[in-house]
Amino acid sequence: MTTSFDQASADLASQVAAVISQADGYIATGDVKSAIAAYQSAGNAGASVVGPEIDAVGFSNDTQPLTHQAWVVNGQLASINPGSTSQQDGLKAQSLADTVLTLLNSAIDAGKAAQAQAASGWSLGKTAAVLAGVSIVGGVLTYMIANRKKTYQHSTRMRPKRISMSYRKVPSQRRVSTRRQLAM
Repeated sequence: MTTSFDQASADLASQVAAVISQADGYIATGDVKSAIAAYQSAGNAGASVVGPEIDAVGFSNDTQPLTHQAWVVNGQLASINPGSTSQQDGLKAQSLADTVLTLLNSAIDAGKAAQAQAASGWSLGKTAAVLAGVSIVGGVLTYMIANRKKTYQHSTRMRPKRISMSYRKVPSQRRVSTRRQLAM
């Protein structure tokens, strides 16, 4: 099992990109048969070795759609007759091998991005929860602001009336408080 996407990237460069570069040299000199064989070898290494290596690093939900697509394209590359000397077959093999390389590089990039996101501690679920919380608080505040007059009136009606505890001195009596004085 690979410990990092950097190792997968190094293997992709040595097992796929280098072989594609060699095949490009063959096609430039007109050796189409050797070019097709090299392109097929590069595609096979990418799909059967490097692709699974990328998925094994982790975050396969992000990498596997791309590595699977590289596997499918490699199937098309493998269907080209390896004994063909047609320039058209050589260019088709070149295009398919480049597509496999591009897909595997994209899978590594997607895996690195997922790894960085996981390292930051934020996931899509956490982000959704925060946004839901903010939406709820915003909705409550909007409701309170829109209905503040009603809320204020309702809350003032619920308060008990203050009762004055001051006593009035009545000339002929000691401190006496009557009901009527309390209601004031």
